[in-house]
Amino acid sequence: MLIKDIYILKGSNPVEISENENITINLELDKAPIQENTLLTGNVSSNGKPISNATVVVLDKSSNQMFHTATDENGMYQFCSVLSVGKYKVIASAIGYMTSGVVTVCIKENEVIQQSFELERSIIYENGIVYGKILENCSKKPIDDAKIYLKSIDDIDHVFYFTTSNHNGQFLIYNVLPDIYIIEVKKQGYIFTKPLEITVEKFDRISLYFDLIKENASSNNTISGFVTSNTKAVIEAVVILYRLDEFACEKVIQIQKTNECGFYFFANIDKGSYLVKAKLQNDVIYEEQFIVS
Repeated sequence: MLIKDIYILKGSNPVEISENENITINLELDKAPIQENTLLTGNVSSNGKPISNATVVVLDKSSNQMFHTATDENGMYQFCSVLSVGKYKVIASAIGYMTSGVVTVCIKENEVIQQSFELERSIIYENGIVYGKILENCSKKPIDDAKIYLKSIDDIDHVFYFTTSNHNGQFLIYNVLPDIYIIEVKKQGYIFTKPLEITVEKFDRISLYFDLIKENASSNNTISGFVTSNTKAVIEAVVILYRLDEFACEKVIQIQKTNECGFYFFANIDKGSYLVKAKLQNDVIYEEQFIVS
């Protein structure tokens, strides 16, 4: 005969007794919960071979986790007298394997319910993972939306994997096949990183951190415009950018030619005062002054 608890063990608070004292200690016992005689058991395997230390999880009807256990060296698991009579969802998972599908089981009292799982090997687990963080060089603040390229070492124009950093500067590329790669990080407004060569082997988990240097904001100005004559575009006019010093002396900084629309463009200009002149041989001279702040 199986001996079971009727009431749960309960103790009193500590009391201190001196001489000639009569102490009364009353105890209010709680009934032991009814233990239903149920058993859910089975094994977890792959290609007929048992998987030890696999995790088997029992969920309720709303998919909330209730209980979990691990398989033994023979791939066996069991939930003995922990599940009440009713329906449950069961899932099995193991490192290096795909998670099983959800199986519904009906637990009955005084009956052994068997449910086994066959798991498939995970190719994603076996292949490499490249992850890390993109930060500003000076402030160490995370940089979001940086573009990360994993390219072929033999053909730098061939991009195998592409991702972007999140708002915390983090990025992750998984299922990377074993090979040698070139990784590049780009972000508008920052100097591009020098390409880095990495070797990815099976089961590699490669962590990388990149510090991007912000472009000089004072050199990120532009001047552009059109050169016309009698409202018509002047094509291939020579356009010259002069910098003016405090004495209004002119110094040539950049030279451009207008395109087929008469458009010109100067980039990477520092703060200061500038003058733009344009000329086409035997034609008019165009001149305009700018102050870049």
